Amino acid sequence: MLSYDRYLEKLKKVKLVSIDVDGTMTDGYIDYAHDGSELRRYNVKDGVGIFLLQAMGVKTAMMTTGHVDAIRLRGEKLMMDYVEIGVFDKEKQLKHICEELHISMDEVAHIGDDINDIPAFKKVGLPVIVADAAKQTEIDKAYQLTTKGGFGAIREFAEDYYKALNKEISWNIVETYIQQKKSEANIKLANG
Repeated sequence: MLSYDRYLEKLKKVKLVSIDVDGTMTDGYIDYAHDGSELRRYNVKDGVGIFLLQAMGVKTAMMTTGHVDAIRLRGEKLMMDYVEIGVFDKEKQLKHICEELHISMDEVAHIGDDINDIPAFKKVGLPVIVADAAKQTEIDKAYQLTTKGGFGAIREFAEDYYKALNKEISWNIVETYIQQKKSEANIKLANG
């Protein structure tokens, strides 16, 4: 596993953060309503963590094998740059995103929790696993967070990113970013 100091060094190069959903952004539980719809619970601390990353110019991607509209809605509410639903080959999808952004896979951090993340882990510059990730994900170059999936792991990652860059975290950073994004959206709507 990657040491904390080496992890902080690698964080400085990150331009895209790809995040698995079930077990990473959520606690991994799926509830079914009487109508058969799936319900997931997200931690607002992770949402703030995503905004903190975006405010620093880091691109964000949500990547899941799931096909539920509620997942897409969460990604859109967080104004994520990429909301990738129904993705079984995360490595291939990340390569496509990197080509579009003109960055290398070495500038990508992928945060996940299970064996379907391993192919992406082996190709990105910084594989990151949550505290309760499956044992098989504990590959040599991965860093393991201290927080479980769905309990603020993404926020922990964002705080580490700010620490690596020697930046202060404040609500003003998040608020300014959100207002900027809303303003951009209003301009797009006005221009049709």
